[in-house]
Formats: sequence, C-alpha cells, structure tokens
Amino acid sequence: MGAQEKPNHSTFDVRRPSVAIIGGGAAGYFTAITAAESDPQAKVTIYEMSRRTLTKVKISGGGRCNVTHHCFDPKDLATHYPRGSRELRAAFHRWSPQDTIDWFKARGIERINKDSGSEYSHFS
Repeated sequence: MGAQEKPNHSTFDVRRPSVAIIGGGAAGYFTAITAAESDPQAKVTIYEMSRRTLTKVKISGGGRCNVTHHCFDPKDLATHYPRGSRELRAAFHRWSPQDTIDWFKARGIERINKDSGSEYSHFS
C-alpha cells in the first residue's frame, strides 16, 4: 500500500457496535442476550474455548437446570456462600433471585419451586 493510499474500512460500520463475549457459560449467554436486547443493531459474538457451550448449565441441579434459589433476602442468601459472603451481599442487592425469576419470566420461561428451595425452569 502506497503512502497516499488509505485502508479500506468499508467492512467496519461504526454505527453497528461489535460486542465480544468471552466464555460460553451461563454468564456469557446472559451477557450476550442482554447486550443484544440493549442494542439490537449490535453484532454480539460469544467466544468459547471448549467445543461445547453451557455444559455446566446442563448439569446444574442434577440435570434439571437450577436457575436460582428461593431465598430473597440478600444477607441470608450470602450465608450460603462461605467464601466471599460479605462481598456478595452488595451484588445480591443489585441483582437478586427475584430479578433472575423476573428476567426468565419476561422471556416466557416459568419456574418451578422445589421443596429444597431451588428454582428450576419449567422445561427442566
């Protein structure tokens, strides 16, 4: 390319942001869905190192897809996490199990509450 030539950036559209999600687990998919809903014009791509995505989600709750826990008090919920419970309280105040339930419900996925306190998706 000569000194006066400019590179062709026609394939890059500044009006259409690109979002790269690193990791094809539950958090990666949640982030990708949220990004795509926030900006439908965005090009959202999930990058996963392994051959399959969502493998831990598929086995969560003994294969029944445990999506959250039926504990709605952030301080009480944090006690179920012995390492980092104090740090998690703030996060649980910002995003609670009820927020998770509402997020799935808004997308047409109902939940089933089990006696153990676990919340499963209706298709589990």
